[in-house]
Amino acid sequence: MAQAALTNPDRRIEIVLVGHVGCGKSASGNTILGKEEFESSCSFSTVTKTCERKREVVCGMEIALVDTPGLDCAEVSSYELFLSLKKETYKIIDIFLLVIQLGRFTEEQNAAVQKMEDIFGEEVREFTMILFTHGDKLKRISIEDYIQQAGEPLGQVVQRYGQRYHVFNNESGPPSQVTELFEKINRMQTVIHNRSYYFCSSRAKKRELVLYISMKTGLSFWIEEERKRCEEEIKRRAEEIKIRAEEIKRRAEEIKRLAEEIKRCEEGKKSGCIFM
Repeated sequence: MAQAALTNPDRRIEIVLVGHVGCGKSASGNTILGKEEFESSCSFSTVTKTCERKREVVCGMEIALVDTPGLDCAEVSSYELFLSLKKETYKIIDIFLLVIQLGRFTEEQNAAVQKMEDIFGEEVREFTMILFTHGDKLKRISIEDYIQQAGEPLGQVVQRYGQRYHVFNNESGPPSQVTELFEKINRMQTVIHNRSYYFCSSRAKKRELVLYISMKTGLSFWIEEERKRCEEEIKRRAEEIKIRAEEIKRRAEEIKRLAEEIKRCEEGKKSGCIFM
């Protein structure tokens, strides 16, 4: 498929492939582009170590497709991935394709999904479609039945992402699988009123700062967790202050009572009587 000149930049769609190592991101990118642009391997080791961006006309639409390292890639930090994507996509992403390999939905895959939300925030869900790979494993079962039989963890992920998903067979799938994907993307963009994910939002800026701190210091905390920790600390200290204030009040009342007792005793001595 020949690359066409960009005649209307406003109509270009920025699409980013994300997922854990070895899930089929690069292969899916090649299927979408209709040619081998991204290095792909069937191994479970990391092949893609930097973000790669390719432009192409697909189904009559000008797209920019970005392949990314695995979300669980030990060689690329969350902060480096965030900055690389921010640079490659010019701070705007229209669609995230969350790539999940069909088969047993492992804890590693689930952790990769959570890491995506840690990096980009929960708002990323609105701009994400799940792309299942290895569609040949479905055989005669439908993807709906597969999701239902896969168990609660995968079902919860599909639910969180608005039941938006598509299936690819990157080995021998028909060309219509790409057409159907872009039909779903068109419908999805209509639903979200053609809005996009922006790296320049205030929440993205705060997230970038925290990711930077996390990378430099080795700390694994996020803004929301830090906020909760601070609130709990303030609540604890406020409770301590309240207890101390009550103790001071009790002691003050005790001192006042003793002072009144002493005063009565002194007055009793003067009058020749002692009041107990």
